[in-house]
Amino acid sequence: MEARSVTGPPPPPLPAGALADRRDPSAIPDGCFRLPKTSSTSLTKSFTAVHDFRVTDYSLLEGMGFGRYVSSSTFSVGGSDWAVRFYPDGATAGLLGDVSAFLYYYSRDRDAPGVRARFTLNLLERDGKMPPATNPYMKHTFSLASDNWGFTKFMEKSRLQQGSPYLDRDCLTIRCVLTVVIDSRTVDNEMNSVVVPPSNLYQDFGEMLSDGEGADVTFTVDGQLFHAHRCVLAFRSPVFRAALFGPMKEKAENLIKIDDMEPAILRLCFTSSTQIVCLIAAVMAECGDAALARCSGPVWSGEAKVVV
Repeated sequence: MEARSVTGPPPPPLPAGALADRRDPSAIPDGCFRLPKTSSTSLTKSFTAVHDFRVTDYSLLEGMGFGRYVSSSTFSVGGSDWAVRFYPDGATAGLLGDVSAFLYYYSRDRDAPGVRARFTLNLLERDGKMPPATNPYMKHTFSLASDNWGFTKFMEKSRLQQGSPYLDRDCLTIRCVLTVVIDSRTVDNEMNSVVVPPSNLYQDFGEMLSDGEGADVTFTVDGQLFHAHRCVLAFRSPVFRAALFGPMKEKAENLIKIDDMEPAILRLCFTSSTQIVCLIAAVMAECGDAALARCSGPVWSGEAKVVV
């Protein structure tokens, strides 16, 4: 079985403003914020109909010659007129062993644009039911210049002899299922937004401090050991940044003993929100240069080697 198909026209452009930024003013939980979200939907309008074309006295049609046909009456689908044509000896020369079936388009307006359609043609069995194996659907844009499309090898003549399941007292029925596409348009959906939960980054930092994985510096505070991460401390406290990456960084590579800080304060540098860390940094900065000047004294002592 031979079929034809063509590529359809490109999709229409999106309407202006389809991606406009809109915001949902509804309330959101504390600590959360909303990201604007827009969406759109392409809607395609179409009409589908079925037309059965009954051909009587089939045996009398054999021998009428290729290119000659019998036609159904016209039927309307999607605002256009259509007809099914059956070629008992084939639509073109060289098809004498096959019958052909085509769908024809009748334009009501010579200036009308092409009509996009999806259709199939099948012979019904004598009980009026579709056969188990059917022809595929075909797609075509019909116009005055291309007003027909169909199956050149619709069925072999040898399958339409006496006793054929498609013949009922020398009559056959061609069923056309036709869908006509009217137009496609894009509409904006109801505006929505995505709620972004508050950050839990400081909780992740707290877990890093607890399990010690990837730690590259060790503190001893009031007899407690803390296996910490230089980068986290440096970027969450300017005092630690100066001590760990400033002029005294070589001494800071040893096990660091802190005598002027409670263990809870060091933990807060990992687990507190940014506002609390800033407050800690401000308090620590009160001793600023004096604290850093004592890096080799009671604040930072190099009594043991750090495990790097």
